[in-house]
Amino acid sequence: MAGSKRSYDEALLRKAFDVARRSREGGDHPFGSLLADRDGNVLLEQRNGYSSEGGDRTAHAERLLATRAGKAYGLDFLAECTMYTSAEPCAMRHVLGRDLLGRHRARRLWPLRERDEAADRR
Repeated sequence: MAGSKRSYDEALLRKAFDVARRSREGGDHPFGSLLADRDGNVLLEQRNGYSSEGGDRTAHAERLLATRAGKAYGLDFLAECTMYTSAEPCAMRHVLGRDLLGRHRARRLWPLRERDEAADRR
């Protein structure tokens, strides 16, 4: 992806929102994640999986993405990647994503913090 890191970070965050939108349109919770390599190429996309995983409340998009990424790529490669999510992962998924994506080295970006999202619901 051409351009500055900041510009493609913004573009990829927007793509994560598109994934979240498709999740909602598919009848699931509106969350999405994607994994991009260091050049900004999208490697994997993942919608929230609550419904598709049979009501599994742990089937958050970032957890499912981290699991798929861990099976598909080695840790050294993942350490150079970035996970983009449509909202801040909850505490459990945040740690899980960090651990599965390159032993604390991979970048993770999200536009909203969990408390900001809660404030928007008031």
